[in-house]
Amino acid sequence: MVSGDVLRQLMQDIPTKKLSLVRHKLTKDQLEPIRQTMITKKDLQQLYLTQNDLTDDALGMLADGIAANVGLQVLSVSHNQLHHKNGAKFMDALSNLKDLRKLCMNNCYLDTDLIESMMEALQDNETLTEISLYTNDINAQGAQLIKQMLYNKVGLVTLGLSNNMIG
Repeated sequence: MVSGDVLRQLMQDIPTKKLSLVRHKLTKDQLEPIRQTMITKKDLQQLYLTQNDLTDDALGMLADGIAANVGLQVLSVSHNQLHHKNGAKFMDALSNLKDLRKLCMNNCYLDTDLIESMMEALQDNETLTEISLYTNDINAQGAQLIKQMLYNKVGLVTLGLSNNMIG
């Protein structure tokens, strides 16, 4: 497991365009240097934090960094725990990502309310080509919200909704 101090030093010293910390069981304290760096450097283009069992609080804290890092093109936070407490804050942060091309939020406990917040945040994004939302709590109403938002998104190539509660 990588320590918060090691992460802080790496993030400060290395001009990182892609950061992949998959399956590290990161804590909120370990995410803090990532959040701080995203706010100050703003050059991160790809962030992979999949399968870390991040809590809703940790993802809410990370939202500040995501909102500030407007050049982020790929965001993968699949297999983490996003709930209502910080879910709206996290989704709102997505509205600043005008260059976002790929969003992966598989198995994040997303329900219709969070999908609605996500769709509102992404409505002005013209670069999105892939959204992956497998294994969430999306029902038919949530699927309808996705359909409405994506109706005119001609650049979208991939939409993953398998293993949800749709129809």
